[in-house]
Amino acid sequence: MLAWPALPAPQKIPASYRGKTMLNMPVGFTEKVIALTFDDGPNPATTPSILSALRRYRAKATFYVVGGMVHNREWILRRAAAEGHQIGNHTFSHHARPPMSRAITEIAHTDARIKGAVGYLPTTFRPPFGILNSATTAVERSKGSPIVLWTGDSLDWKYKNADMVYRRVMANAHPGGVILMHDIHPSTMQAVPRILASLSLRGYRCITIPEMMVKWDEFSAKRAATLKAKAAKATMVATNVRPK
Repeated sequence: MLAWPALPAPQKIPASYRGKTMLNMPVGFTEKVIALTFDDGPNPATTPSILSALRRYRAKATFYVVGGMVHNREWILRRAAAEGHQIGNHTFSHHARPPMSRAITEIAHTDARIKGAVGYLPTTFRPPFGILNSATTAVERSKGSPIVLWTGDSLDWKYKNADMVYRRVMANAHPGGVILMHDIHPSTMQAVPRILASLSLRGYRCITIPEMMVKWDEFSAKRAATLKAKAAKATMVATNVRPK
């Protein structure tokens, strides 16, 4: 068997997000960046076409893969990683609330499958169904993995209609947003090129979850520093102390 060439290392995540939940974008965030995320794959019938559309628009995304879907599909993850996308853990079987013993196995086996495919462990986690108080989420928190939810849901699993998926995504497209989709549905595959074209026309740039974490983190830090400076100035004015 030929050895696969080394792929880029996973993007770093801010220390402030270790073991924390990524849910709500900072108030006042205006930069036109958006994070498209795809759950439950990889699927050889749909994921490669989504990757081709992303490449065509120079867009980056994050794929939250189910470990049980990876065997004999490692080539899809390798392509995604080689093209600059990030791979995250979405458990091995998508079980909603497994007991702790099974949760540990679910996480470990998915980590192993991802590392076997791309050469590194995933750095972020998305819990099945977005359940934050599951055993699998607890395991990932203990590892320091950020728990990634979303700000907009395509509901592609429900409608399975390309036009509806497109409308749902565009209605939830806001600066700093995180959009949930699933790369296992043909209707989502069909909607993605149109979504990317519309986002591009609106001036959006599609980035990965780690990149979005950095932007959220930097914006929050700057906003906190600005508010602190304003508060300090107000205090000086109130006490008749002139700033130097």
